Amino acid sequence: MSVHISIKELQEKTGIKFVSSGDVIKTPTKKSYKTLEIESESETHTYMKKLGIEYFDRLDYKIYPEGIGVKGVFTFADFLAYKEGRIVFVECLMDNNINVETIMRKSQLSEFGEMCFVIVGGSGYSDPWVNDCHEISSNMIEISTRTDILLYFYGHFKNDFEKKVSSLTPFPKVSFDIKRDESLRVKILFKIKRKTCDISLFFIIKPYRKDDELKYLQAILSRFSWMLLKRKDLRSRYKSRLYPSRTKIKINDIKSTTVASGEISNSQITINFRGSSGLEILRELLLFLKNMGLTAEYDENDFKVCEEKLSASEDPSVQKDADPIESNLYPTDQIVWILNHFFNNKPTRVSDFVKYLPENILFNINYWLRRGVELRHLERTDDGERRVKNRIYVATKQAIDKVEKSLNETHYTEIPGKSSYTMFQAYVKHKHYFPRKKYVESVSPKSFLTKKKPN
Repeated sequence: MSVHISIKELQEKTGIKFVSSGDVIKTPTKKSYKTLEIESESETHTYMKKLGIEYFDRLDYKIYPEGIGVKGVFTFADFLAYKEGRIVFVECLMDNNINVETIMRKSQLSEFGEMCFVIVGGSGYSDPWVNDCHEISSNMIEISTRTDILLYFYGHFKNDFEKKVSSLTPFPKVSFDIKRDESLRVKILFKIKRKTCDISLFFIIKPYRKDDELKYLQAILSRFSWMLLKRKDLRSRYKSRLYPSRTKIKINDIKSTTVASGEISNSQITINFRGSSGLEILRELLLFLKNMGLTAEYDENDFKVCEEKLSASEDPSVQKDADPIESNLYPTDQIVWILNHFFNNKPTRVSDFVKYLPENILFNINYWLRRGVELRHLERTDDGERRVKNRIYVATKQAIDKVEKSLNETHYTEIPGKSSYTMFQAYVKHKHYFPRKKYVESVSPKSFLTKKKPN
């Protein structure tokens, strides 16, 4: 049950002359704004207001649950939340009311307190088979970077129409113990090691609730991980367990070498960065925090030392002597060809032969090595080395014979439903070696029987 506060008590605490929608009469109808709102209020708006009040009640705000404004300002908010001197006007906007004029009119109240909007966010049911066609206004997405926006989800029959409210703004100020004009601040501490650099990140401005602090730390890691997925040269993995303290992030380069890894522990995020790729990720993290509306505070001198350390250390993601082959062979067959051609199929470390691998194989090198062993194309000769680059492999004789056969034969594949065949020649090209061109043409079944192999 929410704790209510009266207009009189609000005026005594703030010195602001508040006006209730129940006290203002609209001339033509001779009815109060409160009465008119009750008569015309939709079910959706009713739930938006009800769940919005519950959201602030959870944060221990006192609530004035009716329409409220300020004398001299000709607009009302749907309700007001008050906590330790903080005034938050909350307005629930239906889709047909989301326009510049309405937002500007309601925002007049921001002169006397903070402004928060509740808008419709869709069903809130996450399922690829459910077509939730509701779109959030681009105006509200843009406003959410500077004003707290809450989303109302009306539910779906698959979740028994469960209704709830969550935040569109990544880190809503109303959830933090913060002054009105103060920015959300996080602290970053650096720990320089011999070849790597660790950071510890935690909130200076704390959320009102302890469990929210862990939730927002998780949000930083998960959103940053998703952002890194856009980069083709990196692979990021985000794992969240039942307990937030077990949340982890791991970022690998194209050779599956870890360049950054972190976790949440003791109400802070700890991340270890390695090499110049790790330094690049650290810089992206600082920019990401800024874009999320968080002000990162850290020692500039420590950051410079960290930059120098990571820049000087050997970067596992940079293959300076890369000399990849070009081939249309299956990836494990390409590894077999490299081991046989360049190393006479002697036991060879991964770090020695990766420079000949194309980028698409290099990106998933751990998978293709494992796949090669499963297909009996490769054999491991090391003593269970955990690091991929230190593992030792040789190609099997049957795999070498298979690759040589593939390179010396012309292959035909039937095109389904076309009564024709695709002819192609497997090839490997490396600098001036084996400069055979890729041979592709479509032939009829009759000519296929007499077609000679290409030279």
